[in-house]
Amino acid sequence: MKTKALLCSTFALALGFVGCDYGGSGSITGGGGGTGPAPTAGTPSINISGPEWGATITIAADNLVPVTFAVSNFTLKTPGTCAGDPACGHVHLLIDGTACNDTVAMKPYNNTGWASPINANFGLCAMPEGQHEVRLELHHDDHSPVKDAGGATIGASSQFATQRNQTATTPTISISAPAQNATVTMAAGNIVPVTFSVMNFLLKAPGTCVAADGACGHVHLKIDGTACNDTASSKPYNNAGFASPINAELAFCPMAAGAHNISLELHNNDHTAVIDPTTSMVISANVAIQTQ
Repeated sequence: MKTKALLCSTFALALGFVGCDYGGSGSITGGGGGTGPAPTAGTPSINISGPEWGATITIAADNLVPVTFAVSNFTLKTPGTCAGDPACGHVHLLIDGTACNDTVAMKPYNNTGWASPINANFGLCAMPEGQHEVRLELHHDDHSPVKDAGGATIGASSQFATQRNQTATTPTISISAPAQNATVTMAAGNIVPVTFSVMNFLLKAPGTCVAADGACGHVHLKIDGTACNDTASSKPYNNAGFASPINAELAFCPMAAGAHNISLELHNNDHTAVIDPTTSMVISANVAIQTQ
């Protein structure tokens, strides 16, 4: 009895909360409804705030949908760092039960995390598009499930539909200036402005895209592959931006004047490359120029 009382007291004193910033690459329409009964005081609980029950989500090429949530009476930490605290652990995310588990990595879940939002990876589903149920479950430090007084795993669910962009599945980018094979006089500082446009893709500063934006990210500019990267700033590109034009910094090249190939690549909110699902290549545009 004393052990049981001590355990209940520990659960009542431990309090964890995770915020609900929305990030990622899906967009939501519709919604409504909650996710699960109201928690009993002192009992760990989890609640999903988005996507809402009944929503329709437009998924991008990465197939990721961020799921925002909050927990109470439970502390979220990286697995293995709870130091024996019974009211501490992490979250397991499941899609359609075990149908979309990360079997390649031999994981009994789709994804796991300890901060909101956590990404649901529909790329692991046989059919990414359609009706799905996402469930978040609380798990202890050792991955064992956190259970309520009735022995059921504590969790929350949301059911919604996923679909591709109906106008075009794949974003595109094109360069309008400089023209192909043009001879360009560099501006002060060995700069060449590159004018471009994108379709089916929203440009925003890195880290500021939200789920409602749909396909969203920014542009990485490269010159001659990786030969002119901004290595002084430890950047894997020459320049990055989210508005046209974007400057090609020829000063980072071994020889600013001469023949160069400029490439613009679409990158997601987290700097990962946007991949064309039909070619498995980074979505990009290229132009060859001569600088002087």
